[in-house]
Amino acid sequence: MEYLSGKEVIGYASTNEIQRIRSFLDTFDPQLVDDLYAMILDHKKLVLFGYGPSLLCAEYFAYRFRNCTDITTMAVSDPIAVKNMVDETTLLVILTETGRFHSFQDVYTAAKNKGCDVIIISEEFNTELVTQCDKIFYLAQHAQPEYLQAYEKSRTTFFIFLEEVIQRFLPHQS
Repeated sequence: MEYLSGKEVIGYASTNEIQRIRSFLDTFDPQLVDDLYAMILDHKKLVLFGYGPSLLCAEYFAYRFRNCTDITTMAVSDPIAVKNMVDETTLLVILTETGRFHSFQDVYTAAKNKGCDVIIISEEFNTELVTQCDKIFYLAQHAQPEYLQAYEKSRTTFFIFLEEVIQRFLPHQS
């Protein structure tokens, strides 16, 4: 109310989320961007997969990739759809905040049976993901609070990281 009435706002302290994002930016590894960019260039199709809020991120980035590349790009949350869409020319990118909401083993097995390359982009470190993909990109060094459910956690690092990848494609547009 003080802000809306034009008064000085006193006592605002940044949240742990802001501090966590600052830490992410301070330790950002541009090599991860280069690695994902190169992997995408090596494929004719890109399938972005996620559940819940991670699917919403996947849909947004499918839109972004379609508008800045000639790579066929789709976003899905259905393992059966993945099985029917992927082939040896596809890079399957699984977005997950924690990797704890649902296993990706069935998705990985179905994709590998079709010759697809599978990567996971995860914000939080989770060793259980190692057997569910070919390569993992862990984004943040600091986890979000444990009291938050997976669907309640921020996806900010996905947006920062994937926007950096998209920026690599933009200079190549004609």
